[in-house]
This record gives sequence, structure tokens and C-alpha cells, in this order.
Amino acid sequence: MPDPAGRGIYFVNGKLSGHLTAYDTRKQQSVEIASEDVSQPEISPDRKRVMYVKTVAPDQTELWVSDIGGRNRIRVASGGFLSTGDWSPDSSELAFADITGGESKGYVVGRDGRGLRQIRGAEGLIAWITWSADGKSLYLTSLGGSPRPTIWKADADSSRAERFLDGCCFAWDADPSGHFLVGGLLSGDSAGIYEISIADKKCVPLRPGVEFFQARFARDGKSFIFPVARGQEVSFYRQAWLRGKITGTPQVALKLPFAFSLAFQGGNALDFSRDLSTIVYASSTRQADLYFLNPAR
Repeated sequence: MPDPAGRGIYFVNGKLSGHLTAYDTRKQQSVEIASEDVSQPEISPDRKRVMYVKTVAPDQTELWVSDIGGRNRIRVASGGFLSTGDWSPDSSELAFADITGGESKGYVVGRDGRGLRQIRGAEGLIAWITWSADGKSLYLTSLGGSPRPTIWKADADSSRAERFLDGCCFAWDADPSGHFLVGGLLSGDSAGIYEISIADKKCVPLRPGVEFFQARFARDGKSFIFPVARGQEVSFYRQAWLRGKITGTPQVALKLPFAFSLAFQGGNALDFSRDLSTIVYASSTRQADLYFLNPAR
């Protein structure tokens, strides 16, 4: 907007910032992990650490690992657009994807940033990476020309991926027995929670039409948990499950006393431990500053 006196112009500059918060559901206490523009948190299986993506510029992001209380933060990777995957079962390594310049590459790295290695062979846009229950394999979900995702399987040591299953869903977690994966589709006529039998590569819908974002098996492998956001509430549902079969209807296992979005900046805005003792979520704020530009100065 021009200055009425003709001395310069006024303009508004908006800046996105945010917070990453860990909520202890038993103590009902919150701890701020980071006060930055961050997203895509993933809690380690031992509940001691969390990885997340930090946006430092429109075309630059960084992958960080922190203690669940926000201490001992380590930058483990940087790139154009990074996306978190998941932790290895022993919490020693983590997987992530780098989507820069139209290319998509999957990686595995130690939680201290050492031992980086690329997962080769997967095609398409890598949207998620999860581990097998024994930590010996990785399942990569990619998006390509077909309407539904493709799942690739890679040996964790050789890091070479081969096509595992076409036209199924996002594979999010492996059950403790190592025989099944739980996954889902978030939109469209086929949206819902799915199960994948690893041995025969069958993709079976378990809960069609459920509006959720992510699912994880419980520690005992007898149920899986998924969050649902409705209005001003975020609830976590538990679905009884055993050896590929579900029983009954999902029951509310936890209801939070506050609300937030399940998705943020093209990825997940939350993660939860398998015992629901810890919830980590990202929230955003937008700050606008008014500037005056005087060309004579």
C-alpha cells in the first residue's frame, strides 16, 4: 500500500512458525520439544526419542532427532523436501525419504546421524517407510501412475528394494508376529483401514470408510490403534485383532482434552506410542509483520 504522503510503501510479510509438543497422557503434562516450523513427528519404539522435519526455507528442510523432552537435538540429514519414515524396532536407526527435484530416494541412518545408506530400486514417490517386526526388512510405499500405492520390500542390510505388492494401500506398521502389515487409504471410495498378509501378499479391507490418518499395532499384537479427529476432539480408537481377524467394533481407548489437526504441511502432524502413554503433535502459528519501505533511505 503506498504511503499517502508519497514517501514509500507499506507491506505485510507473513511468516509460518509452530511448535512440537509431547503430551504425557498419564501425568496429563505437556513438554515443548521444539518451537520452530516442524512437522511429521515419529516416536521411537522405546519412547525415548522423536524424529521430525524442520522447514528452514521454502525449498530446504532438515531431519532432526531429539529426546522426547526436547533435549540432545541432532540434525541427521538435510535436503530439499524430506519426509520421515519410521524407526527400527530396536530404536537404533530410522528411515526417511528425500523428494527433491522430482526424484524420490529412501534412506536409512543411525539415530546419531551416522551410517547413512540409500535404499535403491523403489520407483515412484516414496510416501512412507516402515520396518518388519524383526528389523531385517523395510516396506516402502510409493505413489506412481496407478490410483493406488505400490509397496516395495527391501533387505535392511543390502538396501535393495523389490516390488512387493501393487494396488493396495499405505503400509504403516508390522504386527509383532511378523506375519501382517496394517495400512490404509485416506481418501476416495476405497478409503479405510487395510491388512496385508506378508506370506501370501493379500490386501484385505478391515474397516472401510473410516476417517483416520495412521494406524499402529498395540505392543501385544492383539489390537491396532488409530486416531480420529472430529470437531474439537481427537480420539484414539482400539480395534481388537488377532492373527488377521478383527472382532467387535472399535472402542475409544483415549480422548484428548484438546484438539489439533492430524495432517500438517503434506504429512502427519502427530504420532503416538503403542501404549498411548505419549502423544507428540505439531501445531502451526502464522505471524504477520507490517513494514515500511522508504526508497530514499
